[in-house]
Amino acid sequence: VGLMLGGILVVVDLINNAVLLNHAAIILYTVGMDLRSVLNAVIYRKATRLSQKARSQTTTGQVLTIMSSDGERLPRAIIGMGSMLVCLLKILIGMGQLMWIMGWAGFVANILLLASVPVPMKIGSYQGKVIGQLMQLTDRRVKLVNEGM
Repeated sequence: VGLMLGGILVVVDLINNAVLLNHAAIILYTVGMDLRSVLNAVIYRKATRLSQKARSQTTTGQVLTIMSSDGERLPRAIIGMGSMLVCLLKILIGMGQLMWIMGWAGFVANILLLASVPVPMKIGSYQGKVIGQLMQLTDRRVKLVNEGM
């Protein structure tokens, strides 16, 4: 029974990757690129309407960073959101199968799996701090390059 369920899971995963995920990735990336275009247009419109006082508070480097790096993250984030839903379903089905096949050992394994969830969250939090520092350095670099021109 276990080998049959494992085989079914592999076949379904292959079909999912070959057909469904690629199609979904194309659609989601297109939506993300559309959102990026809208975001860049809104930022540009806002930047052209700023008063002189507001322009002095915001550097050109900050605006360029938002339009380039942050705008590029948007399509990837949209694809990631679609993947999160699929992965959640896969994890729940896998945990259910593990408990069904292994009994109490599967239940203990699932508890250990859930207990380890805070570790990637902590790593993600640290990554966010590092990215924030990187963005500040990028803003400074762009400002210096623009002043040099």
